[in-house]
Amino acid sequence: MAGGVLPQDGPVRLGTVWLPEGRRVSAVEEPGPVAWVTRERVPNPGRLWRELSLMAPDTGLQPVLIRDDDQGRPTADLEWVSEDGIRGFLDLFSGLIPDPEIAARMGALANADEPLLPHFQAARSADMPAVTDVDELDVFFEPGQVADIVGLDPAEVLRELWPEDMELVRLLADTYPQIEEFPGLAPAVAQALPAEAQTAALDRFEGAFLALVVADRAADIPTVTGWRSGNWWQPIEPLSALLRSWEDRFGARLVQLGPGAEIRLLVERPPRTLEAALPVAAELFASTDEWFDEATNDRSGVQDLREIASRIVNGPLWGFWWD
Repeated sequence: MAGGVLPQDGPVRLGTVWLPEGRRVSAVEEPGPVAWVTRERVPNPGRLWRELSLMAPDTGLQPVLIRDDDQGRPTADLEWVSEDGIRGFLDLFSGLIPDPEIAARMGALANADEPLLPHFQAARSADMPAVTDVDELDVFFEPGQVADIVGLDPAEVLRELWPEDMELVRLLADTYPQIEEFPGLAPAVAQALPAEAQTAALDRFEGAFLALVVADRAADIPTVTGWRSGNWWQPIEPLSALLRSWEDRFGARLVQLGPGAEIRLLVERPPRTLEAALPVAAELFASTDEWFDEATNDRSGVQDLREIASRIVNGPLWGFWWD
């Protein structure tokens, strides 16, 4: 049972760490507060998260970074969008729209000579401006029950998520032979990455609010807060069961929630060879709509098992997105 107490509204001191002004935040379906969140984004959020994580056994407060720039994806860079992707989307839907006038306009845009990406970026930035104050955050919805996490088998959670579409599974056979069924949990990894590699990974986090949550483990944060996780994790407890298992086997700890239905984990003990990474990749593949390559900041989504495996070898960060 977590023994921490959420700070009151205002600035907070934990040990030698001073946090700027923050306030208690409630979930939509929970009358009481589920987190204390800074009112503004904090500098050096990754290193601050680590320092507070080391204190968590004494404070009973687990830190987590929060990004919620546009209720979906970051607006600043939009590297996940491509010119070809926009044109392909317009071309596809021009054939599905029943209104002939709208369909014709979409078709014309798909074949326009001028670049469409700048217009898309401007529209996204204007319609969904960056969140600048905690009062604008909308990330906590319906808390779950931490006690229910204990009875969940992460292997069974992943087995239920494994694709039922056998055509899709057969397409994966070349990269991971005999994978018609979930292959089971990957073995734990004992060897940790050098401290400097983990620090470098944490230095990549930026532009985040800092939240404190009363929890025994970082893995329980989504359940305690009722984090909005898209359509996948309803109820939320199975996600925390997976996060607990990854934390135990790979030292993978939740660092960031968002933007939108995304999470980022710091992985202390990632697989060190491609052979060891393949069963881990199967778990990541089963548990997310799109896995992000945090090493290269590839936000396009990787869904090929061997490609995921090759990118998580010695990789200190895992990124996930759900629709």
